[in-house]
Amino acid sequence: MSPLFFASIAMFFGGVAPIFGKIGLTELSPFISLALRTFSISVILFLYGLISGELSEFMTMSWRSGLFMVAEGVFASLLDHLAYFYALKYDTTSRIIPFTAAYPIITIILAIIFLGEKITWNKGLGAIFVVIGLILLKR
Repeated sequence: MSPLFFASIAMFFGGVAPIFGKIGLTELSPFISLALRTFSISVILFLYGLISGELSEFMTMSWRSGLFMVAEGVFASLLDHLAYFYALKYDTTSRIIPFTAAYPIITIILAIIFLGEKITWNKGLGAIFVVIGLILLKR
């Protein structure tokens, strides 16, 4: 299947999830919300790993890859989402989500610096449009 197919699925679920999050945050703190979400996902992933047999990959993975995935989890699933829940709890969903969804700007810059990726006209122009959209939303 096409990577864009999976990206489209991610976009859809990423668009639906904040609605559930905003409703859930009306009675819960951002910390408890993130802890509950993380626990439930961990249980589901653990059960899937048992059933599919994919948990065995833990025994053969390299430490380097494992450490990078732990770092990715700390940045994306802990720090990013905790800040996201605080923002979502105290502001409107339609204002917060475009800001949190503008992370590709940071990714493009860091990919150029650390991964040696090249910037193209399309990437540059797309990044400029994202920044313009953020400026318009902030007003």
